[in-house]
Amino acid sequence: MEAAFDYIAADYDDDFTNSKIGKAQRAQVFSRFAELELDSQTVLELNAGTGEDALRLLEMGHKVLVTDKSPNMIEICRGKIDAFSQSPSNDQVNLGRVLCLDMESDTWPKERFDLLWSNFGGLNCLNEVALEKSSKKMSDCMKDRSHLFLVIMPDKCVWELFYFLLKGKWKSAFRRWGGKRVEARLNESSSVSTWYYSPSHLARIFESDFSLVKTYPIGLFVPPSYLENKMTRFPLFFHVLALLDKLFSKVSFFSRFSDHALVILKKR
Repeated sequence: MEAAFDYIAADYDDDFTNSKIGKAQRAQVFSRFAELELDSQTVLELNAGTGEDALRLLEMGHKVLVTDKSPNMIEICRGKIDAFSQSPSNDQVNLGRVLCLDMESDTWPKERFDLLWSNFGGLNCLNEVALEKSSKKMSDCMKDRSHLFLVIMPDKCVWELFYFLLKGKWKSAFRRWGGKRVEARLNESSSVSTWYYSPSHLARIFESDFSLVKTYPIGLFVPPSYLENKMTRFPLFFHVLALLDKLFSKVSFFSRFSDHALVILKKR
């Protein structure tokens, strides 16, 4: 899997982080995070990608250990965090660290954290057995009553269903359904094995150590990132979709039917 994400690391920020869709969905995630009203936290971030979330968490005063399986992603993270630490306007130093971490390995950090963060579907790269094992590892490195802040790709997506049905691509329209492994294409030359979980299914996988706090839809009206070109062509339409997302952003029922779903759990 690391090789697949290595291939897209250099273009990831241009293709998603800085896109209209990427910015809109990330804004939703951080809006929900702000509602937790947490003081300065020690954060373990899994599947950090290029480190965009880590930067925001650092700017908010949290201490972050940033991890990803892809060495190329980690190098980009390191560059961003180093630039943040060395900024003349920044008086917060040594708040960010990076580590190349395979979630399926046994070499997890030995320290304990206040918050675990995983955004935009990194956990979907694990099958159910691997997720259950990771749940135990997460519990071992989390403080009592700490939070998991997980954004996954749910097993239903209204946008994806109707978009691909209109194009006559039935297999793509229902690819999230059924719980089977899907080879999700990252670009024209690479793909990654992916499993889709409903928020309630994910909560059941983690239930031995964590209890469910809340779920939220992320990208119910704002579409998946492969529709970026169409959203760029119709900015007013996209603006309306973003407003609709805000209106329905706290309705947990819709979290199963959006592009992503935020699942907040708390250690028992």
